Amino acid sequence: MLPGFHFEDWRIVEEGFHPENQLVAESLFALGNGAMGHRGSFEEPFSGQTMPGNYLAGLFYLDSPASGHAISGQPASRARLASAPNWIGLELEFDGEPFDLNRAEILEFRRVLNLREGYLQRSFTVRLPSGRRVQVVAQRFCSMVEPELGALRYQVQPLDFSGTLSITAYLDADVRNQEKDSDDPFWVEVEAHLRRTQCYLLTEIKQTGFQVCTGMKLDLRQNGNPANFHSFRLQRDRYVGLSVDLPCRPGDVIEVFKYGAHTTSRYYADPASLLGRCEYVLKEASRKGFAALLEQHAQAWSRKWAHLDVQIEGDMAAQQAMRFNLFHLCQSYTGQDERLNIGLRGFTGDKAGGAAYWFSDLFLPDFYLATGQVEAARNLLLYRYRHLPKARAIAERAGFSEGAALFPMATLDGEEALGNWELGLEAIHRNHAVAYAIHAYLTWTGDTSYLIDYGWEVLAALSRFWMQRIQYSPVKKAFVILGVTGPNDYEINVNNNFYTNYLASWCLEFSANLLGELETMGTLSASSLQTFPKAAERAQWSTVARQIYLPKDAGSGLWLQQDDFLEKEIQPKTALPPGTLPLETHWTWDRILRSAYIKHADVLLAFFLFEDQFPAEELAKHYAFYEPLTVHESSFSHGVHAVLEARLGYAEGAHAHLNKALLADLSNLHGDTAMGCHLPAMALAWQALIRGFAGFRLEKNKFALNPALPSAWKSLRFALSFRSCKVQVHITRTQCHVINLTGEEVDFRIYKREYKLAPWGEVIAVRK
Repeated sequence: MLPGFHFEDWRIVEEGFHPENQLVAESLFALGNGAMGHRGSFEEPFSGQTMPGNYLAGLFYLDSPASGHAISGQPASRARLASAPNWIGLELEFDGEPFDLNRAEILEFRRVLNLREGYLQRSFTVRLPSGRRVQVVAQRFCSMVEPELGALRYQVQPLDFSGTLSITAYLDADVRNQEKDSDDPFWVEVEAHLRRTQCYLLTEIKQTGFQVCTGMKLDLRQNGNPANFHSFRLQRDRYVGLSVDLPCRPGDVIEVFKYGAHTTSRYYADPASLLGRCEYVLKEASRKGFAALLEQHAQAWSRKWAHLDVQIEGDMAAQQAMRFNLFHLCQSYTGQDERLNIGLRGFTGDKAGGAAYWFSDLFLPDFYLATGQVEAARNLLLYRYRHLPKARAIAERAGFSEGAALFPMATLDGEEALGNWELGLEAIHRNHAVAYAIHAYLTWTGDTSYLIDYGWEVLAALSRFWMQRIQYSPVKKAFVILGVTGPNDYEINVNNNFYTNYLASWCLEFSANLLGELETMGTLSASSLQTFPKAAERAQWSTVARQIYLPKDAGSGLWLQQDDFLEKEIQPKTALPPGTLPLETHWTWDRILRSAYIKHADVLLAFFLFEDQFPAEELAKHYAFYEPLTVHESSFSHGVHAVLEARLGYAEGAHAHLNKALLADLSNLHGDTAMGCHLPAMALAWQALIRGFAGFRLEKNKFALNPALPSAWKSLRFALSFRSCKVQVHITRTQCHVINLTGEEVDFRIYKREYKLAPWGEVIAVRK
């Protein structure tokens, strides 16, 4: 944990103000509800380090390429998440003296993220430069019941003075992103409306035409009674506000209730609908009141936690860190809109343009499927399907034809959002992630309707890409894949990356077999049959798949990360002088590319995804070779290695990796949490826990558990869903207790012994 931060039950707490960590804290304390969210910056102005950010899911602007010019094969612009109009803003003055924590003496300060009920609270006492002492309690949330609504309560108490408190509540669309190639604003004001207690600001993003109506409703109470106030109405370009003056005396309690709403053109067709809906949302919010809204919101979170919570007894840090990760996963994506995916940083920041990255398809579907959120997983796949035409266009720009598809490395709108051409054009392994997500969905759900309506078309487009990208080598007498960047992007433009080649072979074979089974079912429509791959084409996929070259060292029997990998100087990371890591900071790219050091799992990522295809002794040999070369300079590296070490029986090493995975953002492990938390890595940390220490596997469509808890843990409890079944699992150091929560019989393997769980039945398996 960062200095000054600690865990309490269901709470992440900052005790005392630590301005040096303010940017990181703003990421950690971010709030959202799947549709809207914002960083944990202050409501009032703060002249110290701060990076406010408000975000609306799916709303983006177009930025120029990082290089300043388009590169052949890549689009001329990149879609990037737009920082939305700020609705939380408040300004306070006491007899004209501005209220700014950076210019005040902070006597007490406590900031709490309540994970159970989903709100952020800040309480502090300060002495202003004039000597006045003021106490504040601020609380806010983004409603999980009404996705267009946010609410805040800001309670101010003068402790030792009388005077006039001036409160200005405002909406501000003159905002910037953390990362933007140009300082030009992307919001244009369309119209504004100001009333005594309400303001509305209709704005539009220049290039993309998205429109947003942002509104606020202001209520005030003084000493528990409604305050009768008149407001001064403030207006300038992209800004509207209401200012109120209230007399106050020592001990008075002034409560500011501010309700904020965003309605967007993604859901409403015309500006009048946007304004009308925004007015309605705020009217209802004010009618219900803050306390009732918060209670509804907390109940919604309670329902989520009922099937999401993971309980770890004996390790408070792991327990609360897991809940912290689950909290951000659930508030960043609810899975109700197939047009949305999960940005790399969710609502915690706009680093990397807020795009969804390739590894989201590897790590997120299993999490949503295993926790019973099937619609969310399906919509992640539908997101890719809806962007299939653009994936085909990307492939066509790169010289491919016949409906071949190349999905983007990072995207918001289906186009490539990554400015790095070595990854955007050469990291073609990202296609495998889409196929793997389909594989996971079918395995967990058995839902062939997805395959019939959508999935076969994606798999056919992926396979047609590989058939054109692969080429035959008369030297190797096999099919090769040249000029690629594998998952380890400390290696660029290599030949025959093992991971890329292995999964290309898998993708072709998987697609050929699955589409063959689909054709025999006879459920395809006549229009689908016109473009459906014929048996001869599928047979060619299988033939090529079995002849794809995989680089291997004959002497050691090691699968090599790529051709000629052993020509590099093979030295473990422990041989590096102290202070060398991270390599990106201390070495030039030329030196990194010539080294054998690995950013994160590459060969081992294939072992992670397809562990049933690699015997334990083969994993042990490859782990012993590649892990010492892996510098773990990626957010998902430790999670992958935790699973692999647990499989090998290295319980304490797996525990160390798991802790780094769980606490990566809470400890700012990679030094970039100030720009936002790492959402896909959070889902991977959940996998590391369930697959690693619970030993969870799906074996021929049945559950399997082979738990091995680390020495510090007393027990582990969680729920799992598979197709129509749901079970509760409670693991101790000596036994595994499984309860069937459904009316169907469940086949189970625990500690390598077979069990049948009767409907609503249970079994206790003792470890031998």
